[in-house]
Formats: sequence, structure tokens, C-alpha cells
Amino acid sequence: MLVAAGCDCAGYESRLSPDGGADGDSDSDSDADTDSWDEPPPPSCLEATGVIDLSEPGDIVYGIRAAADQEGRLWAAWWAGASVYTGNLIARRCEPGEGWLRPDLLGPGHVGDLATGADGTAFLLSTEDKTMDKSARRWTIGGGWEEPELLEAQTGVMGGEHLAVAGNGTVMSLREGRRREPEWGEHARWNVFADGVWSDAEDADPSDLYRSRQPAVAGGPDGMFLGVWTRCCDVPDPLYWSVFDGAWSAPTPMSVEHAGRTSRGSVGLDATGSGFATWGNHVYYDYAGSAIWAARFEAGGFGPPERLFDVDAEVDTATVTAVDASGTAFVISETDTGLAARRFDGTSWEAGNRISGPVVLVSEWELDLSTDGRGGAVAAWIDDAHVWACRYRPGEGWDDAFVVDESDGLVTPTVRVAVAPDGTALIVWTDGAFPTPAAAVWAAVIPQ
Repeated sequence: MLVAAGCDCAGYESRLSPDGGADGDSDSDSDADTDSWDEPPPPSCLEATGVIDLSEPGDIVYGIRAAADQEGRLWAAWWAGASVYTGNLIARRCEPGEGWLRPDLLGPGHVGDLATGADGTAFLLSTEDKTMDKSARRWTIGGGWEEPELLEAQTGVMGGEHLAVAGNGTVMSLREGRRREPEWGEHARWNVFADGVWSDAEDADPSDLYRSRQPAVAGGPDGMFLGVWTRCCDVPDPLYWSVFDGAWSAPTPMSVEHAGRTSRGSVGLDATGSGFATWGNHVYYDYAGSAIWAARFEAGGFGPPERLFDVDAEVDTATVTAVDASGTAFVISETDTGLAARRFDGTSWEAGNRISGPVVLVSEWELDLSTDGRGGAVAAWIDDAHVWACRYRPGEGWDDAFVVDESDGLVTPTVRVAVAPDGTALIVWTDGAFPTPAAAVWAAVIPQ
């Protein structure tokens, strides 16, 4: 039974009422048309698999996120409703010693990202599905969810959204957005949360010649952040990076040996502000020039890129990066022979390990990676209509990959993973045939 000690994954303490609100003390409003449950709740954990359904029967589900904080709380967030037009932004947490608590219904909106701070706070970025307003919410111990703060109105973009928390508790929202002036188009937009207040939205990349796409961001010490993104129609197409320390520095292109098309970048920082950026560089009809690259960030700049994996020149490759506070880094990438992993031990990259056979990943949402802060990590991915996972144990290496869900051919278009400091891993996923809406949110809590 894949259930961690201290988190018993208890079922709902209350159910949705016919008006879409929640029985009990929830103060969230919604226009969702969701029927109440008359039957008793199902078993909280299926004995055979340790997998539970976090969502309501009959819900349509879009987008999921997972997070874990330093005190061992596990978080899941998603959008769900009776139709694609009416629904709720939903967050649910597992408290150590208490289990899964009742869901918090937070009003209309689609999930952008979910992050936690060292003091136990949680932040949720969302987009209102009708107005396309971008908002952020904060959860505090003893206070619960606060009212949403409007970050930017009518952004016109839903996706490419990231939250990162710095060591001093400052929070950065970096995302794709459409500014209204001086021209329309996607740009890397940001807001920062400091001293209890969100700043106004601004461009991270001031260029009017190119559109900034596919941003990623990581938090370092003392309110410092590292961001990366690509520029549409910039030829050659490098990855750009910028450092935020009160303001974003001028975007700088990452140098590479072969100039080609850059796929989505990923970035991570340790407690000192050092870390890595990784990205794919795809050169059509030049297989020798197509690879996954990594560059080390320290002392405010990047060292020379290192080639980690060879990849298909004509296919965007799914790649994820995670760096823990001590500086241990992991990169997992889709390659021609399967999922491959590399680990940076503080000095150099160790030899690669193949953790699965050949896979076909439809999107970036089918692969995820999280560290536990103690030198370990957990990867999760989708292959052959199942959710798979694999854990790295310091001093031992990667475990054999195993199937998390044991259903018969469950179609799972999205998977996310988060790992608590004690090694407890939360894996959440949705089912339903892509690209149609998913039908449920499933979770497995896996002990160290």
C-alpha cells in the first residue's frame, strides 16, 4: 500500500453542495453546477494500489499542480466543473498526522502554478477562464486562503506560467502574457510578491522586436531569481537568461556550439544562488548538432554549456531539471533509447543512467521531477497509458522504474510530482483521452 506514515490520506470531510459551494466552513464562491453526493465517500486508499481519487465524480478536470512544503504538507491544485465553461479552482492538502483534508473551492479560474514557502505558506497562480485575468492567492497557517490579488487584467494567454520562492520568502510570477502596448504579442511578464504586496506587472524582456516565449524561473537567496526564455523569430534561436535582483538584468543569449531551434528551457538554483539551466537545441537534418545542453550558473553568470544527451533533431524533447538546496542537480530527458538521467554531484556530471525504455511523450506535462533536499529525487512520467515513477537514493542510485497506477490502460495526459523533506513523494495525475477534458484527479503518496 503506497501510503506514507503520518499522512493517512483520509477522504473528503464534506462534499460539494448543489450550488457548487462546499458544505462546512468554506467561504469560496462558484458558479459551478455540481450535484451533491448522497452516497458515503469511497475508501480513502485502495488497498491494492495506494491510489486515491481526489476529485468529485462527474467533474471535468483541467490542469493539475503538486507541491510539498518543509513541514511535510502535500498540496494538489486543479480546475474542475460540470462543463468546460463553469467550474472551480480547487486546492487540497494532506496534513501530516491528519491526512487529506476537505477541498478548498476558490472560485472560477484555471491553475497556472503552485508553490510553497519555507514558512508553510502556499501560493497559487490562476487565470480566470472568461476574462483571462491573471491572479494569485496566498494560503497561510491559521489563516487559510486569502482573497485573490489581481496581477494583470485580460492577459489573453493561459499557459507558460511559473511561480518561484526565494530564500527570504519573496515570490516571483514569471509567465507568458500579452501586453496591450506598444504592441500585441506574447512577452515574458512578471510580478513579485515582497513585504505582503504584489508589484505591478512588467516585461522581463523589454525587446519589441521579438516575442518572449516559454519562460522558466527559479528562486535563490535574498530575493534573487534566475529566469530563462526563448524568443520567437530570433534566428538563430538561443536560450536567453536574466537575473532578477530588484529588477531584471538585460537578457543575455546562451552560447551553444550549434545554432538551431531551442526547445523549452528549465532552471534550478541551490541555497547559495548557484545552479543550472538546461535546454534542447534542435538542428534540422543535423543529428550531430541536436542535443540537450546544461550550463552551470554561479557568481552571477553562466559557464560554458555541456552536452548531456543526444536527441532527435526533428522532435521537441521533454526535459526537466531539479536542483536541491545543497547543490545536487538532476536532469531527465527523453532520448531515442528511453528516458535518461544525469546527476551533478557538486563537482561534475555523473555518467548517464537509462531509467526507462523508449517512451513517446505527447507534451511537457507527461514528465516531471522533484528533489527531496537530501540528495534524492523522484521522477514521474506517462508511458503506455500508465503513470510510472523512479526514485534516486543517495549512495545507491536509481531504483527500478515501477507503475504507480495499476488500472487497465488508464489514459493519463498529465502527471506532476512533489517530494517532501522526509522523502515522501506525492504523484498526481489526470485521466481522460487527450486532448479531451480529463475525468478525475488521482493521487499516490509514496513513502521514502
